[in-house]
Amino acid sequence: MKLRRNIVERYKFASHYIKGKKVLDLACGSGYGCKIIAKAGATKVVGVDISQESIEFAQKKFGMSNIVFIRRDILSYETEERYDVITSFETIEHVERYDMALQKFYSLLKPTGILIISSPNRKITSPLAKTINDSPVNRFHKREFNTSELRAGLEKQGFVVKNSDIYGQQQLLYCKNNYLNRRFKKVFKMFKVSKPSVTPVRHLTPTYCVIVAHKCCVR
Repeated sequence: MKLRRNIVERYKFASHYIKGKKVLDLACGSGYGCKIIAKAGATKVVGVDISQESIEFAQKKFGMSNIVFIRRDILSYETEERYDVITSFETIEHVERYDMALQKFYSLLKPTGILIISSPNRKITSPLAKTINDSPVNRFHKREFNTSELRAGLEKQGFVVKNSDIYGQQQLLYCKNNYLNRRFKKVFKMFKVSKPSVTPVRHLTPTYCVIVAHKCCVR
């Protein structure tokens, strides 16, 4: 249930950016996020997912006149369309060639487009994995990033990410010392009090990173 709340909050956050826009949701899953975006004022929403079962469910459950669902892998998705906004939540950590996925996102955006992307923060979700090449706790993840690594990966592909573009969910007190970190969790019950709402990253450490990346320089 907590995971579902996290996902819904990401789409609600994205809704602030999509009014009157054409939106691509990559790895849309069952499609309820596409409906949130469509109802928030997007002119068109295209939901893409690798699972045929998910796409069929989405079409039946969340079909609307301004939503199109397509079965396709992220890297193989090709279209002449270019989008104002791309959303991709909890996806990049599943992709073996994540750099190619970020490159794909960039190419599918209009010149003034934005990518809203989220991923687990390795510091919290896989604390024993010290580098991007270490195996995450979640066996379905190819790798996990910390906030700086995800930002650097985006900027390497040409995206512009300002400090004010970095947000997080379930933000916690964090200590690099694993023993002290476990004590913090026990004393402050961090995972129980942290909230799923997407808020700017300042003094706390997010469990999930959410970044708004611009294709062009923003003032």
